Amino acid sequence: MSITEIIAYPLGYLMYWCLGLVKNYGLAILLFTLLTKVLLMPLTLWVHKNSIKMIRIKPELNMIQARNAGNLDTMMDLQKKLYKKEHYRPFAGIIPMIIQIIFVLGLINVIYNPMTHILHLGKDVISAFLEKAVALSGGAELGSSAQLTAINFIKDAGYTGEFASLAVAGAGEAVQRILGLDMTFGPLILTAKPSFFDPAMWQNLVNIMPFVSGASAFALSYAENKINVLQQEGSWFSRWGMAIFLTLFSFYFACIVPSGVALYWVAGNLMAILLMFICNWIIPPKKYIDYEALEESKRLLEISKEAEKERKLTKEDKARAKADYKRFCDSSVKKKVLFYSERSGYFRYFSSIIDEILKKTDYDIHYLTSDPKDAIFNNDNERIIKYFLDDNRLIPAFMRVDSDVMLMTMPDIDQFHLKRSYIRKDTEYIYVYHAMVVGPRTVRKGATEHYDTLLCTGPKHAAMEKRLEDFYSWKPRKILEIGYPLLDSLIESYENMPKEEHDRNTILIAPSYQDDNILDLCLKDLLSALSKGDYKVIVRPHPQYIKLHPERINEIRTMLADDFEGKDIELQTDFSNNTSVYSSDMLVTDWSSIAYEFAFTTKKPVLFIDTPVKTINEDYADCDYEDAPEVALRNVVGRSLKPEEVADKAFETCEYMFGKAAEFEKVISDIVPDFVCNIGHSAEAAADYIISAVERIEKESKYF
Repeated sequence: MSITEIIAYPLGYLMYWCLGLVKNYGLAILLFTLLTKVLLMPLTLWVHKNSIKMIRIKPELNMIQARNAGNLDTMMDLQKKLYKKEHYRPFAGIIPMIIQIIFVLGLINVIYNPMTHILHLGKDVISAFLEKAVALSGGAELGSSAQLTAINFIKDAGYTGEFASLAVAGAGEAVQRILGLDMTFGPLILTAKPSFFDPAMWQNLVNIMPFVSGASAFALSYAENKINVLQQEGSWFSRWGMAIFLTLFSFYFACIVPSGVALYWVAGNLMAILLMFICNWIIPPKKYIDYEALEESKRLLEISKEAEKERKLTKEDKARAKADYKRFCDSSVKKKVLFYSERSGYFRYFSSIIDEILKKTDYDIHYLTSDPKDAIFNNDNERIIKYFLDDNRLIPAFMRVDSDVMLMTMPDIDQFHLKRSYIRKDTEYIYVYHAMVVGPRTVRKGATEHYDTLLCTGPKHAAMEKRLEDFYSWKPRKILEIGYPLLDSLIESYENMPKEEHDRNTILIAPSYQDDNILDLCLKDLLSALSKGDYKVIVRPHPQYIKLHPERINEIRTMLADDFEGKDIELQTDFSNNTSVYSSDMLVTDWSSIAYEFAFTTKKPVLFIDTPVKTINEDYADCDYEDAPEVALRNVVGRSLKPEEVADKAFETCEYMFGKAAEFEKVISDIVPDFVCNIGHSAEAAADYIISAVERIEKESKYF
């Protein structure tokens, strides 16, 4: 028994019941359609509710896409977490379609086999009738329409008697029941298929059904585009392209099935329109969806897409990537040390380490980047072999890595699409941190699990990584206390900066760009509080915030002109240098990593505003998060305030910290070694380990 026959049996009994109730085959099909819609109403409401949920979370989804453009792994990870939190099921919308297909397949079987499903004739009688129909057809194979062919013969007066007189019990009674079965609906013959060259099919409206079917599908699509909460938010192509497809499909479908199936299809489409209105009345979308937030998120996503377009590769970039991939895969070139950079900005975490390796060895440095404008291409040192690879070639390139060591700032190796080498199993993967103060809340669980070696910034950081390793039972990694080479560079630059004596203190406000940062929650209160003192104040938004929120930047400009006229407050959007950052006397931030770069470089205090923290690892509580450095340090290198405390306490807190500047300088100087070791020599320490790793691997490796 086929699956369509299995589906057809219960539907056949429902159709049998409907026919017994209304005594007309066409009306029975309409009643059958109505009953199936009523039975599926709870599911329809669930899907409607799920669709509303999708649009309700769409602003957050749009912002995830906007903030993580070009970072597919992070984007997908955050989307999955949001779906899980909101109990949203992305594929729920296809469930009614699947059920509709099941019903149609079953109904086709019912209509093709009325002797079995509508009249419930015995198997022996049906077999005898079908054998007779084959004989009358000259032995031709009747296929799926065998029962319909037999019924047509029986209803032909010239053959009725032959079927009634067949030597099988109940043949005569069965013939009478077949003669009593009216398989028409007005002039429409429900068992007939369209035949556009047959005039009779036009007269009995069978040839009209494909047009009616297509029109009903277009009417349904039109209604969905106007009132379906999910369809309304689709693109023009997804809405009207689908409408055209469904219209053409429905027309074609009604051409190849009996008109009874087409009648069901038409009735189902029209009833679905009514059900949409009922669902919107029971669960009104406007009650649950913030359409203003939705429109704003669309605008920000569009800005992000425009910015991403600017980063799209040129033909020259693609040609260059192709050539560089060929060079990278050349197995005759021995690679000892390989760096990988996701973006140009990551070069600053590698540069001093590279310089030390070049100084101490005769190694060539192989530098792989995903950014055609990476700062490495400005370095003309011939011992640095540079490769640019686009996303399409990056995955196979990672699989073919054949270097002794590979250094990255990218977390999650082997967790997503970028894997460890398939060619060499002894390549040592070394993780270089791009933040001095790291806690388990701000990185994904398992972010460093598949690295062999971690170049930790200091003893507390190393202890935290060891705790994570033990807690999650990861394979042992080399957890080294190396330091933070970038801090050495910052300190050197700071010490070489011309020092200017300020006649009054300068406060720099430099927040992160995450949701609900200082600029969103309490900037006006903060500026009002700081205006009580004789300060120079610089507001320096994050570059990404300026891209995503140009209208908010304009609002800030207007606010400064209207509410703080005459105050020495500057909105700074030029990021060509960091002079204003390190020449300031105090930093105000929320959760930006600039806090510790500023404090550990200048030994000056930081005012932290405890805005809602961005959480990447939802399991952070397992890792004793409250002991993590990024929280514990806030009231050591400065002071922290809640957003609602800013108006009343910010000025007094700043005055206190300025008054205790010397004490903060001593405290910060004393704690730096706990968090960052090898100050002034961390790049050298990193290079020494990398060189020793290369020597060890080449001595022990089976690949040489």
